[in-house]
Order: sequence, then C-alpha cells, then structure tokens
Amino acid sequence: MANLETADMIAKTRRVSAEGLLEGRADLSQYPFQLLTIQTLRGAAVERIAYVASAAEFLMQYGWDLVNVVAIGNVDVACAVMRRRPPT
Repeated sequence: MANLETADMIAKTRRVSAEGLLEGRADLSQYPFQLLTIQTLRGAAVERIAYVASAAEFLMQYGWDLVNVVAIGNVDVACAVMRRRPPT
C-alpha cells in the first residue's frame, strides 16, 4: 500500500495527489490553508486531466471549489487548483 499523505506533508507543498484522495490515503482534516493543488502523473495525457477532475469533484463534497485545471508541458502533469469554501 502506498504511503499516507498527512495534513502536515500536504501543507508543506500545498499539494495532494489525486491518487491519495481517491484511494483514501490523504488526510486534509488539519490542512490550514484555503488554497490547495491536486496533481497526478498517472495515465496518459487525457486520462490525467480526467483523473484530476475526478479528485476535484470528490473534494467538492467536503467544501472545496474548483478554481482551475492546468496541464503542464504536454500534459506531463495535470493540476487542479482548489479553494476551500468559507464556513457559513
């Protein structure tokens, strides 16, 4: 099994893997910031964008909104920028 991504580890880079989110290995319970990036290297170019979008949609149910999806290089890395909704 792959390693757990702790809130402290994620906070240091402001980055979480799509794999960690979708496989239940990412802990954002103590994540202190409003902005977060989701990244993946998994799959082919088009699959990476879809995988990041899936992870972004997963986070939306926990109070996060999608800001943007970016492909870096020739989609070597797909990245979603997320913003946590303020408490109501």
